[in-house]
Amino acid sequence: MSDSARVARLLGVFLVYQAVAILFYGRTLLFHFADYHAGSGPDPQFMLWSVAWWPYALSHHVNPLFSKLVWAPEGFDVVWSTSINLLSIVAAPLTLRFGPVVSLNLLALTTPALTALAGFVLFRRLVGKTGPALLGGYLYGFSPFMVGHQAGAHIVLTTAFMIPAIILLTLGRIEDRVGATAFVVGLALLFVCQFLMGLELLGTIGLFGATALGVAWLIWPERRARLQSIGALIAAALALTTIVLAPLLFHVLTGSGMGRHRVWADHGVDLFELIAPGKFFLLGDLFDRGGGGAAYDHFSRDVGGYVGLPILLLAIVFFRARWDERRVRFFAVMLAIIYVAALGPSLHFRGIELCAMPWKLFDKLPLINSAQAVRFTVYLHLLLALVVTLWIADTTLGVSARWGIAALIVASLLPNLLDRSLWAADLGTPEFFTTSAVRDNLRPGENVLLLPYSANGQGMTWQALSGMYFASAGGWTGPTPPAFAAWPIMAMFNHGVSIPLADQQFRAFLAAHQVTAVVIDQHDPLVARWLALMDSRTTQITKIGGVIVARPSAESLAPFRDATAMEMRRRMDASSQPPARNR
Repeated sequence: MSDSARVARLLGVFLVYQAVAILFYGRTLLFHFADYHAGSGPDPQFMLWSVAWWPYALSHHVNPLFSKLVWAPEGFDVVWSTSINLLSIVAAPLTLRFGPVVSLNLLALTTPALTALAGFVLFRRLVGKTGPALLGGYLYGFSPFMVGHQAGAHIVLTTAFMIPAIILLTLGRIEDRVGATAFVVGLALLFVCQFLMGLELLGTIGLFGATALGVAWLIWPERRARLQSIGALIAAALALTTIVLAPLLFHVLTGSGMGRHRVWADHGVDLFELIAPGKFFLLGDLFDRGGGGAAYDHFSRDVGGYVGLPILLLAIVFFRARWDERRVRFFAVMLAIIYVAALGPSLHFRGIELCAMPWKLFDKLPLINSAQAVRFTVYLHLLLALVVTLWIADTTLGVSARWGIAALIVASLLPNLLDRSLWAADLGTPEFFTTSAVRDNLRPGENVLLLPYSANGQGMTWQALSGMYFASAGGWTGPTPPAFAAWPIMAMFNHGVSIPLADQQFRAFLAAHQVTAVVIDQHDPLVARWLALMDSRTTQITKIGGVIVARPSAESLAPFRDATAMEMRRRMDASSQPPARNR
């Protein structure tokens, strides 16, 4: 086949996958591309902010690695979190011309198709047949792992096309089709790109890549010298990657604290999820009615633990029939290792903890103990997609039976096509942030408290749509920075909990974080509570563009200028103590 024919085939396959992505996730976005954003829940606001951040930082000549616009005035290191630096730069022309919402939506709709295409190229290389590889690419790019993270617009995780690319490059070196120097440079380039698109996936690529080399070393003893050579070249590529990314890696370690303590609580797959789809799947309602909606020990969009009965049964048949093949045993061992690791530090069944698991041994290791075990399932679905591809390509069943089983597998994994609200949401941004009102009522760079707060609101979206005009004493970037989490008022901000001395706690927070304006969404049901925290006699209140802008007087905040979180917690605890009895 000529090069032009190969390119045409790849383009055709991509267009097929792109059409599927639009059908699944883009039906609402197509007609509201600038008014709705991809995904639902609180997480898309950070993805939207990340899309806007790099073009803003580069055009305003500020440090793109550290932003003082969120969690102000302390600021936030953007490198280590779930930011999408490279994609933000690639999309910058679109962002500057059409705004961050359009860029976010384009990225969200194209990354599943690109990930599926990468899977197709890998599987086509392994089986040599287009039809089975087309199915395999679909099962990878639209796997339960991808479906769940598509619902959160987690572009940092749906951009998983580097995993098949790294495998392809490694196979090329094993088969002597790629020279040693080209392999090291090419692999380092892929590592750098993955780091800039998603640090979490790069970390797990290293973990399971090393595991795969170790398993291969055991299964193919005659290839051990070759595998050791590959290992040495991979180490060289990692060294080159470290040199190139040294400034950014420094930010990762110092900005996140991952070198000193766990950043994220570890979450694993629930055993019941193996065959129980949740609300993000078309079959999910059946299980919900039957009591299948268990409270799993992970974030709601981490649903990669679902495999489905059809693909599970096919895998069992495949491994039993072809166990004498060493590559099949390699796949089986890797699947077992990945799934056991994905169960996390403890085995859970329908939310009930049963016993400790091997991953618990990694709890004390720096860096790796910040991994989310439930997200190892991206590799689980890549291997399962390969198993289905191999079975479809080699089975002796007739065409009708073969593709009938394939259709059953696809049907069991279909996303929920009935509830469009899972895949796109109305921005609902008050016009204050998209008109001149924001500039008429706030000063450039002014530190503002946005309510509803953090994950309860859309503060980072408002900031991005205003052109990063103001700073925010908050954000939604993952774990709350310790400098903010220690303040008692955070219980009210994040959970609506009433606390003693709430008005004092509120003013102390504003004073300590140099907040000079509070902007409240008029549709927030807690508006009255927020306003009650401020002295109406000394606070300037303005209602405009769907928000309330409140400016407490400097005099009302002055008594708390030197207050600390620890002092305010002591005050709260003291006020909660019953009066001492006279003896």
